[in-house]
Amino acid sequence: MTPDIPRLNSDEYLGKPAILAAYQDLTKLTTRMVALHSLSLIPHVPQSFYCAWSGAIHIFIDEFSDRVNCSAVHELLHGILVEEGYCGIAAHLPSYLHGIFSNEMQHPEIFRRMEAYGLDMSGYWSYWDKELKRFLADMLDKLSYDKHAGACHMPQLFTWFFFQHISASYLEEYRRANSAAYLAARAAYEATKAIGFANMERYRQSLELFKGHWSRFCGDHLPGPFAQQLAATIREGAVTPLLDAENGRAAEEIMTLLNDNGLDEAGWGQK
Repeated sequence: MTPDIPRLNSDEYLGKPAILAAYQDLTKLTTRMVALHSLSLIPHVPQSFYCAWSGAIHIFIDEFSDRVNCSAVHELLHGILVEEGYCGIAAHLPSYLHGIFSNEMQHPEIFRRMEAYGLDMSGYWSYWDKELKRFLADMLDKLSYDKHAGACHMPQLFTWFFFQHISASYLEEYRRANSAAYLAARAAYEATKAIGFANMERYRQSLELFKGHWSRFCGDHLPGPFAQQLAATIREGAVTPLLDAENGRAAEEIMTLLNDNGLDEAGWGQK
């Protein structure tokens, strides 16, 4: 059974050139249904988001936001990168680390491609400046009580180096609190910046290099046996296409996720 989630009027949004171009690029790559939905259906999620399973790609956007064009293209690009074969690390990592590969690690390439669609990014960068400020506050707070916080911070910092025109001050502030994670992220950035993420092959190469830096950071700078186990898990983890995970996901799993975040199916029925 597939989720029959109410959709936005596609004609209204596909009349916007950047959204149309990104939508067409995605639908050329996938055999799955691509559906746009109102974020208001998921009241517990504050920002536009992407989720997908073997039969469909669902993109929830805040249609009343002044960033709607940028947000829609951003989420469509998550789908495009997945369909192009972009990868994650298949390993038994803590649950809070899995989303890094389908979200933060894709952001440098997503931001680059968003500009290529001709979007006016000025307002969007202002939004991301506020987001980084919020992320930094949460990261600094976590450092105060979690001795392994650097394990999830180092990948985030790594991605921030690719858009330093807004992240530089936040990187510097984090450096003063945890120089080891900062230096590890900077070293990974220096090793990958010339390669970049512009296609699946370059992304895989950069991810393999990043994986080595991440593993060494965990093993060398985090305390206790958990850190050594985590370092080994990262080091031995296979780099595999994110599409494999999505193709193995059932509609029921997506509906459980959406229901847990406030979706109300009452009266909709199922196809």
